[in-house]
Amino acid sequence: MNDPQEPQNDPTASLVVPSGPTANVARKLPTVQGYRIVDVVGQGGMGTVYRAVQTRLNRSVALKVLHAVIATANPTAVSRFRREASAAARLHHTNIIPIYDYGESQDGYFYAMELVSGQPLDVLIRRFMEGDAVSASPGRLAELLMAHTSAPTTSQERLSKGAAATEHRDSSLVTSATGRGRVYFNQVARWMADAASGLHYAHDEGIIHRDIKPANLMLSTDGRIMIADFGLAKTIGDESVTMTGSLLGTLRYMSPEQAMAKRVRLDHRTDLYSLGATMYELLCFQPVFSGQDDKELLGQIISREPMAPRKVNPRVPTELETICLKCLEKSPNARYETAAELADDLQRYMSDLPLMAKRPGPLRRLHKFARRHRTAVVAVTSAVLLFALSAFLIQEQSARRDAVRKRIQGDLSALYESGMYFVAEHKWDSAIVELDRALMLDPLNVKALVGAAWARLEYHKAMPDLAGTNALEEAETLCRRILSFDTTNVQALNLRGVALRRLQRFPEAIQVIQYAVDLDPTQYAAWSNLGALYAITDDFENAVRCLREGARRAGRDNDDYHAAVWRNLAVMELAMETPDAFDHICVATECHREGGLNWLARARIRLELPGHIDADDALDCAEHADFLANETDGRAKRYRALAHLRKGELAHAVLHAGRAIELGDLPAYNHLIIAVAEAQRDRRTLATEHLGAAKAAWPEKLSHEAARWATVRTGDLWIESAERLFSLRQEAENLVNAMP
Repeated sequence: MNDPQEPQNDPTASLVVPSGPTANVARKLPTVQGYRIVDVVGQGGMGTVYRAVQTRLNRSVALKVLHAVIATANPTAVSRFRREASAAARLHHTNIIPIYDYGESQDGYFYAMELVSGQPLDVLIRRFMEGDAVSASPGRLAELLMAHTSAPTTSQERLSKGAAATEHRDSSLVTSATGRGRVYFNQVARWMADAASGLHYAHDEGIIHRDIKPANLMLSTDGRIMIADFGLAKTIGDESVTMTGSLLGTLRYMSPEQAMAKRVRLDHRTDLYSLGATMYELLCFQPVFSGQDDKELLGQIISREPMAPRKVNPRVPTELETICLKCLEKSPNARYETAAELADDLQRYMSDLPLMAKRPGPLRRLHKFARRHRTAVVAVTSAVLLFALSAFLIQEQSARRDAVRKRIQGDLSALYESGMYFVAEHKWDSAIVELDRALMLDPLNVKALVGAAWARLEYHKAMPDLAGTNALEEAETLCRRILSFDTTNVQALNLRGVALRRLQRFPEAIQVIQYAVDLDPTQYAAWSNLGALYAITDDFENAVRCLREGARRAGRDNDDYHAAVWRNLAVMELAMETPDAFDHICVATECHREGGLNWLARARIRLELPGHIDADDALDCAEHADFLANETDGRAKRYRALAHLRKGELAHAVLHAGRAIELGDLPAYNHLIIAVAEAQRDRRTLATEHLGAAKAAWPEKLSHEAARWATVRTGDLWIESAERLFSLRQEAENLVNAMP
């Protein structure tokens, strides 16, 4: 069944190197200018892959060579080899293996790609089945992944994408913010979403892969899925590589339109079918069809419907079965329109949101039955049945439509109100559950989307651990969903900016919040957030400008949100030694007298701002801040210690500075406070020890006297000054040196 001029697959493009003495094939190494070939990685029908060093850049690469003898005997092989290099070289994406170089040498044609460790999914599928990955705990699944993808040796290297992931996932595990979901199936969804993302990029660049299968999808050691082997790639609109009667691709993963081998215009949706067939194997640990020979297999692909994954493996989630079967539709028009839509539905599954894809209804199932048994179905009978069923459904839907709409609206309103009540009560888990239920009724409801994003941001503030980080990423995703159909939603823009800031994606956060204030300059919180972002990125001039604009817009209403705007401005002005800092922190304390951060910033200003130094008031403010924080804020302890030091209450200074160190506050600052206090108590040994400890713990970001270190924690702008540290250090050194 296979076309002898066009091999179905090139094993060298997705090769796991065999272990043992056979790993290095005994043969003469070719000569390729600009490369020093080290040894053979593997070989197949389309040539040999070598481990080599690109001498000009001194970097290791995988060098694929189509030897001259093969090129001479098979011109089609040269054409395919060039097409593979040309197609892959155009693509630069996290989930696609990069091509570095292409050319011709005296020993044949070659191209160079990055050489990175990993395993193909066809190998992992077998090992997941053997290790019962479906029942595995997160820890067990992490062990399975690390056992088969990490610490590669020379005999285990793979050809894969080598660009560093923007965010490292230690064990490649995907979990939800509330611990819901099945770990293995969530991971399958993540891998397939990554692969769909890479395919969408290739399709946008005008390239169809045409040979997607587990062996051509690599799981790298950093947890990314990368697409390999563009040997059958086709440029959209180019019919030169589509021949009547030719079967291009690997038979088991061909789409029905490929399997028919007619002169038809294949489009990008053929790759979606092949990715669905790959997903089917990950879910069921068996192929979609398992014909005994090529003829039987072709017949199954063209005319037989796949068995539902849940009939093979009852533990498969219903949502993933729906997504998989939509990819495997016989008609391209019934599949997802783009790979991006497929990736989005997989993201919806991982976020516990309703899918865009729907399970086949009665009419669809009847249509499939008729197609499978068309010889046994009389055309007139089918038409009558379809007409009668359609008429019944239309009548039934018409009678129920209004009642269902009213009920859904009522349920949606009730769930939203319940969710926002839990937000006000700081019960973030319950708020997320209620608002997600509202989104199940209406996935595009803006109020529910905003509420769900806000609840997740507050959840992250309360739980800054792995679950909180996942909630933060979900919040950013929800904001992007709103902006996908409402690009000028200022509330979504501001919430997304906050999420991006917490994810430390500062340039994106600045761009998003700047757009928000451009749309609505009255948003005082957005101005304050933008100013804090500029401070983090050391742009203090723009930080002061935005914070002052935020304070001007905020006014002096009595709540914590308005107080935070004035407090952040005062902290910024203190860093610039602007006298207005004291007046503005007084406004903050008037806006919210129960805000501990306001009193803490006031204590600091009373200790550091020239013209406003008052150690007694500083101590009162620091003690009040410490009380409001239940004595768990290291910074409050530090400034309480510093106020005691300036008042000459040395024992109290030592006590509170030591407690600040225990609470994780800047150890260098607190050790210097203790060193000064102990020196004033004539305890040279202790003073010297703490002075040395301060030097050893000195923060790198404050290594020179002009340095300033800005941080934002849950909206609280704080700026540490190296000048203050160096001044306190000089004070300690002078006291120690003056002691006998």
